[in-house]
Amino acid sequence: MLLKSNMSMKAATTLVSSKNQGCWNSSIHCSYYSLLQMMMYMLVDVKRPPCSMENIVNKGDTHMRIKEAVVLEICSPKERVSFITGFDMLKRMRVKADYTTEQFSQEMCLELKEKSESLRNKVVSYFKK
Repeated sequence: MLLKSNMSMKAATTLVSSKNQGCWNSSIHCSYYSLLQMMMYMLVDVKRPPCSMENIVNKGDTHMRIKEAVVLEICSPKERVSFITGFDMLKRMRVKADYTTEQFSQEMCLELKEKSESLRNKVVSYFKK
């Protein structure tokens, strides 16, 4: 899952850097999934004891269940709120990018990619104990 996360971020970087504005919305999709895949990696491959991915993905809203499992690892209430806010915003933007006709600016797509990178780094820090 770590490789998938890194490849999704690489794809986001390529898409947002394109001169073709038709690629920019797809960068949001890749940025979001890069974060989600990093979260899955940390839960399944780094956390001790590890989470069972089958238990997470086979019950309801997988993305929310992954978020909830990561949030349990965050000690600071302030940091918990910050992470939830950032994750939820990225998810909303990904849904808009994927399912509406709205065309995001390159600047906005870059900001969302940077937010995803920041949250990926935070997720890694939550599991370093």
